[in-house]
Amino acid sequence: MDKEKLKEYFINELGWEWGDEGRLVFDLLMKAAEQSKGGIVLDAGAGTQRYKPFFNQSIYLAQEHPQIGAMHDKYDILCDVKNIPLKNSSIDLILSTSSLEHMQYPDLFIKESYRVLKPSGALYIHAPFVYNEHMVPYDFQRYTRYGLQNIYKNAGFENITVSPTTSSLSSAKEWFIHGLIEDSTLKGLGRKGKLIRRIILFLFRLLANFSIYLFEDGPKNETTFPIGWVAEGYKKGSKTKRKTYSSKKLLIESVAMFDENFTMENGKIFPK
Repeated sequence: MDKEKLKEYFINELGWEWGDEGRLVFDLLMKAAEQSKGGIVLDAGAGTQRYKPFFNQSIYLAQEHPQIGAMHDKYDILCDVKNIPLKNSSIDLILSTSSLEHMQYPDLFIKESYRVLKPSGALYIHAPFVYNEHMVPYDFQRYTRYGLQNIYKNAGFENITVSPTTSSLSSAKEWFIHGLIEDSTLKGLGRKGKLIRRIILFLFRLLANFSIYLFEDGPKNETTFPIGWVAEGYKKGSKTKRKTYSSKKLLIESVAMFDENFTMENGKIFPK
C-alpha cells in the first residue's frame, strides 16, 4: 500500500481518529516501515496484527504470549517477551504498540529487544499514560516519559526520544467523558440518568471542542498529561548488510534460537 491507502486503512479499518494521537502513531508506523524496508520486523504483542500492512516491504514476524495466542498458526512466535527465542543481533526493528502495559516484566522485554536487535536496530513503542484500565486483569502499569527513557537507557539503547501523543487539554476532555460514563450515581437513576448523562456529554463536548479549538495547538514536548507516548531507541553500533531469504520459513529457521523450552513446526516457533 502507498501512504494514502495506508492512511485510509488506518482511519477506516483500524478506527483511528485523525487527531494528534492518530497522526503521531501513523507517523511512527511510517517511519518504522521506511527504516525496516528489506529487513526483519518483530511485532511484539502483535494481537490481531493490525499494523502488518505497513510492513509489506519487510519480513514481518508476529509474536504473542502463549496464553493469548493459543492458536499458534496465527503467529510466527509464541513466547513470553522476557525470553524471545531468537539469536543475538538477528532483527532489524521491533515494534510494540499498546502492549507494554500488559507485560509483567517490561524491563526484561526491553533488554531482550536490545539483545536480538542488530547494531543500529530500533525499538519503537506506543504506550498509554493517562488511560483507563483495559484487558483486565492483564493491565499492569503506566510509564511516565522518564520511566520509558530509563528502561531504554538501562538496556543499553541510545538516541532515545519519548514524545507525548496529545495535549493535556485533550486528555482532560477524554477523562471527563470516561468518568461521566462510569459514574455510579447516574447509572442508578435508570432512564433519567441516561438522559442527564447524554445532555451533559453533549454540552461538555461542545464546550471542550470549542476550548481546544481556541487554546490548543497540539502536544508539545513539555506536555505532562498526555493520553500516551511514542518512543524510539537505537542499539549501539554500525548498520550491517541485510541478508536475503528465499522464504519466511528459512528466515525463521536461520534466526531461531532453540533450547529445551521451544520447538518449531511449519515455520512457527512455539513452546514445547
